[in-house]
Amino acid sequence: MKKFTLLELLVVIAIIGILSSLLMPSLNKARRTARTTVCIGQNKQMVSSWYMAIDDLDGKFFDYLGADNNYELWTGRLKDYIADDALLICPETSVVEESSGGIIGTAKTAWREGRRATKSPWDMSSYAYNGSLFPYTGTPSYHTHPSDYDTYKKLTDVSSPNETPVIGDAWWRNTADMSNTLTRLIPTNLSAPRSGDYSGNSINRFITNRHGKKTVMSFVDGHAKSLSFRDLYRQQWFEDYDKDIPVVNHP
Repeated sequence: MKKFTLLELLVVIAIIGILSSLLMPSLNKARRTARTTVCIGQNKQMVSSWYMAIDDLDGKFFDYLGADNNYELWTGRLKDYIADDALLICPETSVVEESSGGIIGTAKTAWREGRRATKSPWDMSSYAYNGSLFPYTGTPSYHTHPSDYDTYKKLTDVSSPNETPVIGDAWWRNTADMSNTLTRLIPTNLSAPRSGDYSGNSINRFITNRHGKKTVMSFVDGHAKSLSFRDLYRQQWFEDYDKDIPVVNHP
């Protein structure tokens, strides 16, 4: 039986190494695509749970804070309708430690709201909620709405359910009040958007570089998909939102 020489073994090992290096990018891309698919599925489940919560409120949207003003989040509002709080964590992100304050997330970590008197796993997520779906009937004093900002109060107010976002990838729990007069910018650092052009429209809380420069998002009509950062500005975020205003920069 013929034996391999040391040189032949080294050649075989070198060939295997070259093939592995060529295949690795494809494998990594396939893994990321799979995680994006999981994230889309999670967003669909969350928006379905959101629908059940809204249905129990006779079609009315829930407010920003609970009656006790104890930082009750949208995540907590859905806990009676979601089987597992693990759905709140994007597969591209890791969880964060319990805290007595708010912890801002990143493209690779979840955020955590730690200021509630009662700690809960439902106070952490990788996703944000469209703040324009809060009716603000008991508006806290720290909210000052722009003149061109009009939130939706109930499901029947939403004229474009296929374009109105509900939940999506983000570094914080919800959008702040938005305005048509704010400059629409894409952050220069897509993995840490707060360190970029943070002075732009507060929609940038949804912009995180998790899925190959795309953000996964669910919509009022129940579907979920991935969007480019530029296309995020083209959704119907609130009733008077002008989605045709151009983005200043598009990398």
